[in-house]
Amino acid sequence: MDWDDLRFFNAIATAGSVAKAAQTLGVAQPTVTRRVRDLEQKLGARLFDRLTSGYRMTEAGLRVFTKSAEVVRIMKSISDDVAGHEAEVAGVVRITASEGIGASWLAPRLGALRAQHPALVIDLELSTLTRDVAAGDADIALRMGEPGDGALVGRRIATIPFCLYASRGYVAKYGAPRDIEDLRRHVIIESSGRLEHVPQARLLRDIANGAVTVAALDNIFAQAAVAKAGAGLVGLPCYLGKHDPDLTRLLESDFHLELPVWVLTRPDLRQTARVRAVLDFIVAEALRTLPQSRQSLAREAV
Repeated sequence: MDWDDLRFFNAIATAGSVAKAAQTLGVAQPTVTRRVRDLEQKLGARLFDRLTSGYRMTEAGLRVFTKSAEVVRIMKSISDDVAGHEAEVAGVVRITASEGIGASWLAPRLGALRAQHPALVIDLELSTLTRDVAAGDADIALRMGEPGDGALVGRRIATIPFCLYASRGYVAKYGAPRDIEDLRRHVIIESSGRLEHVPQARLLRDIANGAVTVAALDNIFAQAAVAKAGAGLVGLPCYLGKHDPDLTRLLESDFHLELPVWVLTRPDLRQTARVRAVLDFIVAEALRTLPQSRQSLAREAV
């Protein structure tokens, strides 16, 4: 039984005619007639007498109406409850983000987000893995690099520069590379695992071709820690290195890389109040605090 048939039945029972029922429901009259006829066939009973003056419920129709009015009321209550919940800035919002920007930039701002929306709960997953937002693995993704998923909508919110760093102790002991050629006599900290082919790893690998690799790690915080210990040179997001007194930037003109940051979600979620609130917060904070380019200032789908 299609419970939606009861909605059409109730509309005729209440209005007394197909024309008025169709007007109330916002559908064509043949649709109303067909749905009621389908209901009668499924129940094996005639629910209305078709009179020239309109539709009059039969005894079976009256019994159905007594029960169906309550069913329709419950269905409307469920619909209103869900719609009301979706209109509230409340509940869980699942965010997936890369470890660097997620831990260094987004996580410290969750307190400010909660101050604005106390009923929100943020489930933040930091990973080098790319979660499938389109399949429902998360509500929002904060990703470095150009998005490759056409099923998502989003906005470019920042442009993050990457720099080459070494510890001050390393430079004091071995000196700073004067140019690309000189770089090859130094030792480097490589990327492994999911980070093996990220742009900053490829750039360092290309320009330091022939340099000795001292370590390979799949986490940028671990890479930074190894560099700070004086083990070698590493490519890092500039926001990790520029305020660290133990690190110094090298070869500014030769090691130059910028990557876009995108905030992404599914089209069906972007106007849900809880997701919309988080998207607006992330965009506003990014425009206020992160490096921008002309592209990132352009209005996007979110």
